[in-house]
Amino acid sequence: MEAQKKIITTYKVTRSMFIIEHRILKETGASLVAFQKKAIATFLRGDCKVNPRLKIRAYTDPDYVRKTVREQIILTEAENEALEEVAADEKTTKTVVIFQAMLNFCEMQARLLWG
Repeated sequence: MEAQKKIITTYKVTRSMFIIEHRILKETGASLVAFQKKAIATFLRGDCKVNPRLKIRAYTDPDYVRKTVREQIILTEAENEALEEVAADEKTTKTVVIFQAMLNFCEMQARLLWG
């Protein structure tokens, strides 16, 4: 059985999401890799929609979401292709799609943990 090629990429998140993400990881004992895998899988099984504010690229736009923390993710070829398809459909970048997936999953997990 041939091992699937891994794609390493980076994406940016907001400082507040980074803090929440790591608080969730600490509380659940999950690894970041497992958390990211579940976030991507959950997103790809859902509606795959990206919030219009996350698509804004002009820093001067008052609705631009400032993402200052860089994170790394390891994707399979299949995940990478699926995320690139969503990015094309949503007219944005793969990294924005990854951020949306992580944001959605953080929100879901936070609701489960803290109501």
